[in-house]
Amino acid sequence: MLVVGAGVTGALCAWQLVQAGLDTVVVDALEIGWGSTSASTALLMYDLDTSLVELTQRIGRERAEGVYRAARNAVETLCAVPVALSAGRRPLTVDRRPSLYFASRTSDAKKLAAEYEARTLAGLKVELWDRAEIAHHFPFSRAAALWHRDAAQVDPLALTHALLAD
Repeated sequence: MLVVGAGVTGALCAWQLVQAGLDTVVVDALEIGWGSTSASTALLMYDLDTSLVELTQRIGRERAEGVYRAARNAVETLCAVPVALSAGRRPLTVDRRPSLYFASRTSDAKKLAAEYEARTLAGLKVELWDRAEIAHHFPFSRAAALWHRDAAQVDPLALTHALLAD
């Protein structure tokens, strides 16, 4: 198999292909991890650009919930990769991070409440925070926010090099 791009995405794809027993070659015009990987925060989140409510309207509840669960499970899978790569090497760490998705405008609070209901029905562990709860934890205030513990962060350049060295 040929993987074009030696950034974190290409490295993860190549690593998965090798784990599946396929001969794999990775090519890149630049150095390993030199593109957007080196500038990435590598914040791993299951939250999509399209809300679960909106995705449900587009493709149906069962498929939309499946997409969100798959994204959450992908974060969990990615959290295990650095541990697997650390054997006999400098350890790679995954730092679990909570996620806060807040209403940009007061009028968005109702949309977040609907999103909370949809995610809860899908079996995703999420909390709906009001203005007081947000202000209790953060030095700012918003009308509402979704908060969960299903996010993480990893050093993207170290991960890329470890994946390609494995």
